[in-house]
Amino acid sequence: MAETINERIAQLKHNDVAVRTAAAASLGKSGDPRALDALKEAFRPYEYIPPTDELYIFYVTVAIVLAENGVFAPYTQIAETDREPPFVRTRVREKLQQVGAQRAMRAAVKMLTSSDRWESRWGVLILASLTIPDEEASNALAELVRIERDSHHRREILWALGHVGTATALPALNAIVSDSNTTDQTRERVTEAITKIRQRTVRDLPPVLNEGCLSFFRILSALLTRR
Repeated sequence: MAETINERIAQLKHNDVAVRTAAAASLGKSGDPRALDALKEAFRPYEYIPPTDELYIFYVTVAIVLAENGVFAPYTQIAETDREPPFVRTRVREKLQQVGAQRAMRAAVKMLTSSDRWESRWGVLILASLTIPDEEASNALAELVRIERDSHHRREILWALGHVGTATALPALNAIVSDSNTTDQTRERVTEAITKIRQRTVRDLPPVLNEGCLSFFRILSALLTRR
């Protein structure tokens, strides 16, 4: 196993970017402490080498692996880069999806609990970009929006909940709507999130059950109209 780890570390400098990317992903699964040091070193060139599309995939792969192990600095560097600033979030989102959306999801959920506010915020943005409903992410975001006091960050969290939230987040969202201190702008964002989650919940039911739910609501609506 030690030889394999050393081989993978050596491949991080391979001329073929695809080999480097595969090595980074493999090292992330190894759990070997030596892998983290090697991956941190592999990320260094990002600071001064303009990445091509293939290189970008490699650097985002490294960032994901490091984040899964509690090292979040690479995400900050990717987000703060001045290379094509109007498109950086879109490119990160696309590359995250290419290297594994579920791995990115797990890394982003961990970032939400970081004591560094920027890391937490970047985790929110990654989740919003992935647009994959996920109960763990939904619960983490619901807890975060409950304790967050910065109105701008709170609206970002609500935006992310609209993309990845599940029905488990609805009680927290309904509580925000009921709170008399909630601003109109925040309440509007909460309402959007609730609507998206409810639509997704019904849409994701099995076809027969889905149609059954719709029929039930039609009958209920008709009964209420008669009264």
